[in-house]
Amino acid sequence: VNDKMKKFFQNLVQEVQEAVDGVVGDTLGPLLGRQDVEIGGQPEHVHNEDNCMIRGELDVKIIAARNLPDTDNIFFNIGKLIDAKDVTDPFVTGYLGACKILMTSVKDNTMEPVWNEKFHVPVCHMSDSFVLKVQDKDHAWAEAIGQVVLILDQLNEGNIDGWFDILDSNGQPNGELEISVQFQRAQDM
Repeated sequence: VNDKMKKFFQNLVQEVQEAVDGVVGDTLGPLLGRQDVEIGGQPEHVHNEDNCMIRGELDVKIIAARNLPDTDNIFFNIGKLIDAKDVTDPFVTGYLGACKILMTSVKDNTMEPVWNEKFHVPVCHMSDSFVLKVQDKDHAWAEAIGQVVLILDQLNEGNIDGWFDILDSNGQPNGELEISVQFQRAQDM
């Protein structure tokens, strides 16, 4: 086994152990004689080099978007010849790390969609951020419009409400997303 594989598996084992400690450490830690587990209560998250374990409940409301680009104007506007009203068909997906935790409905032919969709998500994930990706549903695939990234420190600071720039892959604004996000840490429940 080469050194890269060995390091990968060592990191994987460490992350799994940290995740297990974060979920069941209060119960199993003392039974296993672990001295590094807090008996009086667990910290709200367990850190590794790049991410941390986020535990609790996430309440997310995807309210609306505005000023989205018309992404259905590719191929020299051929689609407009078929249907002149064919514009962006936006939807939003939410991710903690690599895990998709929510997805809105698709709003057909609008650059000013209104969702007002609420999601209650119990979370126990390794991540450094909560990412909301705004995409256009096309016939064969979904085209990226951009994303809103909230770092975990923002979630721990309290409620997050308002309009946020949707940044494209070059970091340029590509519309705005209105959201409301509340995070309740497991230790506060």
